[in-house]
Amino acid sequence: MVCLANSEKNRGRCLAGVRVDTGGWIRPVSDDDGSELLQKQYETVSGHHPEVLDIISVKLESQHPKYNQPENWVISSDSWELIDTELSHQAELALNVALQREGPILCNT
Repeated sequence: MVCLANSEKNRGRCLAGVRVDTGGWIRPVSDDDGSELLQKQYETVSGHHPEVLDIISVKLESQHPKYNQPENWVISSDSWELIDTELSHQAELALNVALQREGPILCNT
């Protein structure tokens, strides 16, 4: 995913972005309730904390959309991996696909 948001939420972090493989919006969550991520869940194998525009590999378990957060995906227990800190051509295409869709983006037009 291309990380487009990384903010504090309760005692953890809320990250969101665009899937590089599909151009779909994604918000990795720790459980079916859409809970925030703990540091041990979002820290990469190399100890990096995702920043905006980083390309991160995240293993997903299942999609758990909520009315106000349809992009929620529960993560697996596998460690995240930093792929790149610069946008690749594939990541740029995925962002373009995500932004060209009609209708709301992350529940807002």
